[in-house]
Amino acid sequence: MPEGDASRSVDWYQLRLYVEAGDVEAFTAVVKAHLLHRSTHFKILQRGLQTYCFTQVDSSKALAFACACIMRLLRQSQAQAAGTEGSALALCHLLLELVPCIVKQDAGVLPRVRPAAVDVLKSCWTPGLARLSVKVVQSFGIQAADVGNDKLLLAQIRQLLDDPNTYTPAVGLLMHFQELAAHVDCAAILGKLVAEAQTPLAEKWAAQLPRPLQVAFIEHCLAFDRLKEASKAVRHLGLQQEFPDVEQMYRQRSLARLVDKGLWSVAATFVGEDEAYQEQLVKSMLLAGEVALAEEYRQQFDLDPDVIRIDAAQLAAQDDLLAQTYLQLPLPPGAVHFVDDEAGIARAADALREVDAVGLDVEWQPNHVAGQTSSPASLLQVASRTHVFVIDLIRLHNSPALDACLAGLLQSEGVLKLGCALAGDLKKVAASYPHLGAFQSATRMLDLTGPWRLYMAATDRQTMVSRRSTVSIGLSAMAQSVLGKPLNKSMQVSDWEKRPLTAKQLAYAALDAHVLVQLYDAMTSGSAGLTRQQLLGSVFDFKALREPAGTAHKRARDSDAEEAQPDSLAASDETTTALDSARLPSPGPARTVAEASQSAASPAAQTIDQ
Repeated sequence: MPEGDASRSVDWYQLRLYVEAGDVEAFTAVVKAHLLHRSTHFKILQRGLQTYCFTQVDSSKALAFACACIMRLLRQSQAQAAGTEGSALALCHLLLELVPCIVKQDAGVLPRVRPAAVDVLKSCWTPGLARLSVKVVQSFGIQAADVGNDKLLLAQIRQLLDDPNTYTPAVGLLMHFQELAAHVDCAAILGKLVAEAQTPLAEKWAAQLPRPLQVAFIEHCLAFDRLKEASKAVRHLGLQQEFPDVEQMYRQRSLARLVDKGLWSVAATFVGEDEAYQEQLVKSMLLAGEVALAEEYRQQFDLDPDVIRIDAAQLAAQDDLLAQTYLQLPLPPGAVHFVDDEAGIARAADALREVDAVGLDVEWQPNHVAGQTSSPASLLQVASRTHVFVIDLIRLHNSPALDACLAGLLQSEGVLKLGCALAGDLKKVAASYPHLGAFQSATRMLDLTGPWRLYMAATDRQTMVSRRSTVSIGLSAMAQSVLGKPLNKSMQVSDWEKRPLTAKQLAYAALDAHVLVQLYDAMTSGSAGLTRQQLLGSVFDFKALREPAGTAHKRARDSDAEEAQPDSLAASDETTTALDSARLPSPGPARTVAEASQSAASPAAQTIDQ
């Protein structure tokens, strides 16, 4: 139900009258009914009660009424059968969410209602209501002196610490009643939390404890072999002097694990600019028999050739093996153009002027640091059947000529734009360079994920479709299933900001765009080829939503590639071809990205994630 309709289904005026009259029974019955039958969303109820009811009456009356409602709801929840008490507790949490808004209107109201709030707290002294008790003390600013019984508080906290399921509220109470920390064995509790894999909770608490207890927390992490958490906490708590080797220990172990799993491109990003780790990585590649990859990354890292000794014959043999195993770019070297100046833009505009379809792909520098803003888009690849243009967005994003060239292409009704996870790529560029008007909207977009599923079903390869129906399909898997060979994703997580690009990086980027040409041709030719009507179900128009740079859709662009890391962004995959005139989707009613996700072509058709 749309929010407006849901909001209108609530009689806010009547609810306000209940608040003013102190009619707890009628108020709780009405609001509980909305929650129980889900006729109104929790957040809509919260906003409505805040706007139309509780902030429209005297602050003391509003808070006292909230406390009275919570007391009644708690009594009801204890009397109700299991499974039916949920709406009562949900309403308790909802009412507590309103407290800060009421206090904001009258900063002096809390002392006047605190006795009632303490009564509410004492009604929550059971493990099943532990989360609610934390919310009560935080919302009303209850202090230990207000309760007047430290032994009661400590007994409650100790009871909660006996069960791992209630560690979080127990620590929440200790963090709120900080003076009680002197009466418990904080070091032992921290150790218990770490042992039970509650390290983030322990770190949050440790941040407000004295330095010796912070040191004890790190020691517990090391004792339980939680190097990652220890390394993070050392940085967060500023304990590098006490633990100078923890970061190096963590990085060494992480690199060793990535090497053991053969996650070479992820490891290459992980080592960053550290030359010692770079050398260690390329030597590990060589020991694992990845001769070509070791030489490629040696060049990327700009390491001395003497770091590793490469046998030329062995390198050539491995290159031949890779060429036989993986799909290759079927274009001559002169057909791949790196565009980093105005002349290159002009050549690209000229070459793309008469095309009826292009493939699009975007590359950007991944990161592996949680919470770190992702890097801006580095490259845009545009492929026709005969050429691929790899555009340096970092260098050219302020170029009016580039903006004009791409706007003409992306907004042309006569050009079909092909891709894999295409909406995510366009969102990435739009968020990275919001001043580029070309990426604010685009027409005639075709994400090949949906057509691929249709093609698999049409060619009696339903098993693969069924197996992958609930997960995103990567471009490499699509290539293997349709063209007979996968893509070599060893350059997927690469340093796309470093210039110049290596020959293999350039070839990788070009193939990621051009392979869509091959896929598109294969899926639209022969007796089993897809028809125009089938393809129309996956065509969409794109419109960027304004959002801060770096917050664009993050994804692992190839589910068959190496294991995804938390903040790792892999290469997007796009290609181009045009259907012959009988099959090329003619301009018709344009669909938005949201409409495209409801593809009418088939239940198995793709969903474009915004």
